[in-house]
Amino acid sequence: MKVNVLAFASPLHPEREWRRRLEEALSSLREAGLKFEDVRVVTSRGVAAQATSAIVSGVKGTIGIILTGGTSKIAAMALKDCVKPLVLVALHEHNALPSALETTAMLRRELCPRLTFIEGESWAQGIAEYLRRASERRQQLKSKLALFGGAPTLGPNEAGFDDLNSKLGVKVVEEELKEMAAEMKRVRNEQVLKVATKLGCVEERVKEPIRLYLASKRILDREGYDGALYNCFSLLHELRTTPCLANSLLNDEGYVAVCEAEVQSTAASLIATKLLKAKFFISNISAVSSSEIILAHCTAPISMGRSVEFKDHFESGLPVSLDVELSKEPVTLFNLNKDLAELFVVKGAIVESRLNLERMCRTQVKVKVEGVSEVLRNVPGGHLVLVYGDRVEELTRIAEELNLSVRLYK
Repeated sequence: MKVNVLAFASPLHPEREWRRRLEEALSSLREAGLKFEDVRVVTSRGVAAQATSAIVSGVKGTIGIILTGGTSKIAAMALKDCVKPLVLVALHEHNALPSALETTAMLRRELCPRLTFIEGESWAQGIAEYLRRASERRQQLKSKLALFGGAPTLGPNEAGFDDLNSKLGVKVVEEELKEMAAEMKRVRNEQVLKVATKLGCVEERVKEPIRLYLASKRILDREGYDGALYNCFSLLHELRTTPCLANSLLNDEGYVAVCEAEVQSTAASLIATKLLKAKFFISNISAVSSSEIILAHCTAPISMGRSVEFKDHFESGLPVSLDVELSKEPVTLFNLNKDLAELFVVKGAIVESRLNLERMCRTQVKVKVEGVSEVLRNVPGGHLVLVYGDRVEELTRIAEELNLSVRLYK
């Protein structure tokens, strides 16, 4: 497995102090199956700039070896545009560890490096295994998604679709709504009736939402998309129907469908589908008490529930939204933060579903969590992705392999 390797030393520390340890470290990395070109030792800002230009693409990650103190800023400069994931390796001498910690802090927001130490006999093998797992995760996560309704307006410091692609390998392609409208017209009435019958609701109000679902599926399959992002309120205005049912049915069929075309929830939904292999419900945090959170939205996969009712959409009154009765069982709630650098994870349990509160989105659940006030102070936005079961340990491992920091609430 090919990687980039850079080493960092201060000119205040003579080469004789660290050269032998560096050669031993490189030998251990090679014995672990890692392949790399000649390693440049960076000792100044000028050398850091040259080292950056020498970094090659097409590798499985980057290893930065911190040999001495006084290197954190030049290491951060040289590594800021490196091939991810990034592993920092520190000696236990020459003040290397404090410099490695400083470098980690400087790069945490963009790269969240994994920090390890040269100790024992298996440290290099541990790095090789980590890089292999991380490469597999990133390959699994790679996707091409269709965007319907245009990109949402971004707030300050909020990641966009270009960031989603550069950080997680997810490409988003906008499709024209006029093409969606034309595809909807091509859906035959008997196809709509077949889906409606399967859903157990043949009322007139479900027919246009079903038509949108079938048209979406045709476009996804024809163009080789892994899923769809719906900028919902654009669709409400242009097509006069909601994508709630399309979201639900597509997610049940293994596509990744995301309401509001939100970037952070798109990333979390892909993690749920492709890495956790779990059905997910993108929910609004709609109300709270001292120990419970009410989550509500209109797009839960029908397979996640014991039953489903079709209701009018909360904000617009248009057809249709879904009231899915979710099971009373342990759940994990999570999402990425606005700049896709941190994974926020909360463990809870559904204690009540189908609340029938009129002034909220239609699928409603009451979730018991510990430390509600602390959770609200740190939650990365108004949406949390819900999956069944305790998936905290898996999400923690996934975050590490994707170079994301983690904020846990158990």
